[in-house]
Amino acid sequence: MLAPINLLLRKAAGGVGLEPDGDVSASASVRPVSNVVDPEWAAVDWTLARALRTARFWWLALGYFCGLYAWYAVQVHQTKYLLDIGFGPGLAAWALGMVSLLGIPGQILLGHLSDRVGREWIWTASGLGFAIASRR
Repeated sequence: MLAPINLLLRKAAGGVGLEPDGDVSASASVRPVSNVVDPEWAAVDWTLARALRTARFWWLALGYFCGLYAWYAVQVHQTKYLLDIGFGPGLAAWALGMVSLLGIPGQILLGHLSDRVGREWIWTASGLGFAIASRR
């Protein structure tokens, strides 16, 4: 599983405009484009206490709670439902296992994509996909 992930890594610091010890190289005069949607918000030095005092934190926490509650409420009953509609026990268990197995590379792929596009956009797209999938 780790071997293909190594293909996503940049091998040399010079490939991202850095020297081996992390200093900015002389050839890195072009500033990279930022994918951050709200740079002012991202620039804040966050602590847990500071985050707990923001509405964004609590809306995100509520969103995660509701989303994961809905997701796992379905997952708990998926195998029984598949058995009830006529699938065999082996296939029902296989379906539940595939959800977990495909979720791992999916998370890795989305993490890789978020490094290129921006985390806010990937989280938004993932949340929308999750909401669409939860409707069924």
